[in-house]
Amino acid sequence: RKAPSCTLTVTLRGSFTETGSLGTNSFQFTGRLHGQKLKPGTYTLVATPITSGKTGPAVAVTFRIIS
Repeated sequence: RKAPSCTLTVTLRGSFTETGSLGTNSFQFTGRLHGQKLKPGTYTLVATPITSGKTGPAVAVTFRIIS
């Protein structure tokens, strides 16, 4: 009863592209992947900037889908 709950990490395949501009950029994630809603749960989105074939540091953000 007092054991910590387990965490299962599953990688969802898919990607999307956002066009940015010079400097700081942001975007709003709709909670959809391949045109389908994500099921309720906790997810981690990893964003990696790419320009002219060069990649920048990846940034990870955790979010939760409630319903």
